Amino acid sequence: MAHVAEWKYKEVEKIAELMKKYPVVGIASIYKIPAPQMQKIRRELKDHLLIRVVKNNLIKLAIEKVAEEKKDIKKLEDLIDGPTAIIASDLNPFKLFKIVMEKKTPMPAKGGDIAPHDIVVKEGPTPFKPGPIVGDFQRAGIPAAIDKGKIVIRKTKTVVKEGEVISPELALALTKLEIYPFEVGLDIRGLWEDGTVFTPENLTIDIDKIRGDFTAAAQHAVNLSLEIGYTTPLTVPLLLAKAHRDALAVALSAAVLEKDVLPILLGKAYSQMLSLASRLSDGLDEELKEVLGSAPAPAAPEEHQGGGEEKKEEKEEEEEEPSEEEALSGLGALFG
Repeated sequence: MAHVAEWKYKEVEKIAELMKKYPVVGIASIYKIPAPQMQKIRRELKDHLLIRVVKNNLIKLAIEKVAEEKKDIKKLEDLIDGPTAIIASDLNPFKLFKIVMEKKTPMPAKGGDIAPHDIVVKEGPTPFKPGPIVGDFQRAGIPAAIDKGKIVIRKTKTVVKEGEVISPELALALTKLEIYPFEVGLDIRGLWEDGTVFTPENLTIDIDKIRGDFTAAAQHAVNLSLEIGYTTPLTVPLLLAKAHRDALAVALSAAVLEKDVLPILLGKAYSQMLSLASRLSDGLDEELKEVLGSAPAPAAPEEHQGGGEEKKEEKEEEEEEPSEEEALSGLGALFG
């Protein structure tokens, strides 16, 4: 680097040391950022990253200098275009990109600017009173009119498409309507970390969606583990609870007289006894009558409309019902 001026040589050394020191190094565009806003950006981001604005050729020389130590860092050279800053941080690229994007602020358009996206003016009232401004809006291609003493936008319209030039008349009208199509802030072109260069396409992620995907994946993994009986610190308590429920169901079905099963079996038997006793009219002691009197009444049978067929069914049901003597003998067998 003998052909490089002394001050440039020192500047390249400083940038190279910066790249060696920090695990994350990036290229950011500072195109059209006014000096006051640049100072504000430095202040707001000083706890998260270091920003150094130098000439592009010096950045490239510094990258060449550290290329042997930093695998594939030379890929950053392809992202250098126009006014550029070198940035460095200890944060991971995704967190750093999110912080930088959140610090951007809206900026009005100027005549001759290229629209960054489709610019839409929506229909509805404006705060302006009737006057020459109606003509200004119309000359800018905005469908403005006067209605009930106010200037209104008659219909929603895309006044300029992405990539088209914004005219001075439209830029002024958009500013009056407080439509600011641009954002002031660092425009990160790429961030290098551990041999990988992350571009904005890689860094722009939906945190809520990613969190939801992880939650769903974890739930699916737990469900699969339970289904196949795969034991992990997370699934063992769930598998034991499932095994307990299954064992209890089998014990109840087989009437196994075990201490955890017996109260449930007795409760079931008691309910069946009440159901049977409620169908008897004689032979019940006073205590049982009192219990039945306080118990909910059994559901009444459905009434069906019809003639002889209904009577026939009722007769068959009466023939199938046990006699009172049989019912009482059943109660005796139930309780010994």
